[in-house]
Amino acid sequence: MRQFIKTKLAMAVLLSFPCVNAFAVLEGTLESADCAAIKGWAWDNASLAARVKLTIYDGNLKLATVTASLLRNDLTIGDKKYGFSYVLPASVRNTLKHKFSVRFAATNAELMSSPKITATGCYGKLNDTGMTTCSNATEKNLACPISVYPQQDAQSGRDVTKNNNSDGHAGFDFTKISKTGTALAATATSWNCVQDNVTGLMWEVKTDDNGLHDKDWSYTWYNPGNTKNGGAVGGTTGAYCGSTSACHTDAFVKAVNAVGWCGHKDWRVPDRDELFSIVDYSRYNPAIDIAYFPNTVGLWFWSSTPFVGDSYNQAWFVSFLTGDAGFGFKFNYNNLTVRLVRGGQ
Repeated sequence: MRQFIKTKLAMAVLLSFPCVNAFAVLEGTLESADCAAIKGWAWDNASLAARVKLTIYDGNLKLATVTASLLRNDLTIGDKKYGFSYVLPASVRNTLKHKFSVRFAATNAELMSSPKITATGCYGKLNDTGMTTCSNATEKNLACPISVYPQQDAQSGRDVTKNNNSDGHAGFDFTKISKTGTALAATATSWNCVQDNVTGLMWEVKTDDNGLHDKDWSYTWYNPGNTKNGGAVGGTTGAYCGSTSACHTDAFVKAVNAVGWCGHKDWRVPDRDELFSIVDYSRYNPAIDIAYFPNTVGLWFWSSTPFVGDSYNQAWFVSFLTGDAGFGFKFNYNNLTVRLVRGGQ
């Protein structure tokens, strides 16, 4: 009888605690949630080969379901593929504060350190220039500061405060995106788009395969929308883009949106300032971070911005040879490269 009582007591004590490793044990942490992306890790401690699905919320609004499967070399368990990174959509990039939370899809329980509240609104910000060295009257690429030439670009801004080359050169902060819209690890060797985590814009990545996104294709400037073309629609013939589409900007946009590139159908020609935002002025031919924007030719890229001057038949373009800008006629002989963008505005 005494032994029976002891056994019952032991069972009662055992049942008063969670059953560790008896069934699925979901563990995870929301590490950061800001205006760029929501990141962390999660795993099933009872089945490390499984991949945990998570739901991401802004307050009570469900934003997405993601899978924690990114390689995280800092995690010393299993195959280390338990990270997640969700790039915020344009719909929540505004001046409001946001309360972001991540939950296990299977149980609706929140991850540790969830929720997180943004200190400021999630609106697009400006990139820095990429310059990390200073110059004097005759020399460049000098260490800063230079007393007789104070307050140079390389001495302030994200180039100094956020200089982390693991996600883009100097102060740039990029995420590689797959053709279906999934955020990839920085070590990914194949990707189709790039999310700029500072401005909130997503960019097309050019290819070298004679396909729709090939780096060598050229386009005339054409926009039939009277509210955005500055009074002249532009030209539709004279350029060359293989057989991927009609070789003008409007047709290229429609072709990319028909595919739903990187999971989206709101691609457009960037305006002049948006093109400037990815110029890296510390580099030349091309003046861009090729670790994230491969196959970039140092040529002129059309913007959607009409030139307001002595002729309404012109539009602005930006050079990725040097990073400067110019403007030219929209007529058929002016055939330039195009890199599409989405988000913002």
